[in-house]
Amino acid sequence: MTDFPPPPPLPVPGSDSGATYGSATFVYDVKDIGPEKVDIQGAIKRFFDNYANFRGRASRSEYWYIQLISLFISMIDSAINSDTFTNLLGVAYIAVIIPSLAVGVRRLHDIGKSAWYLLWVLLPIIGWIVLLVAYVTESKPEDNVYGPGPR
Repeated sequence: MTDFPPPPPLPVPGSDSGATYGSATFVYDVKDIGPEKVDIQGAIKRFFDNYANFRGRASRSEYWYIQLISLFISMIDSAINSDTFTNLLGVAYIAVIIPSLAVGVRRLHDIGKSAWYLLWVLLPIIGWIVLLVAYVTESKPEDNVYGPGPR
């Protein structure tokens, strides 16, 4: 008969959080904070602080403020219609592709969905509606495998 090693110790309160699902315990880092309602400045700060962070959760306000800023910049680009300005915005759009995907994935994590849920975007109209509904869905109040719940 073989001896199995003892299970790992449970997280120490205050040092890091954990959630148990069935027989699996998920431990998050201290820096993995739950989503919180943020103002537009907080959303921009979290957007660039989590530049390529696909882990954790993002609140609705964090996600939608970033979308609002993107829409506003696109409207300015359309209104100015200058080649130089458009080229600069093209570079800026390329620079924010990764953080835009990251905040979208974190938003899906907030409602308990996997990043694979983004593949709905490949299905025109119906897929976009499915993603829109997911993005406007209220945060799940409990901890999930992606991180602690909202504060």
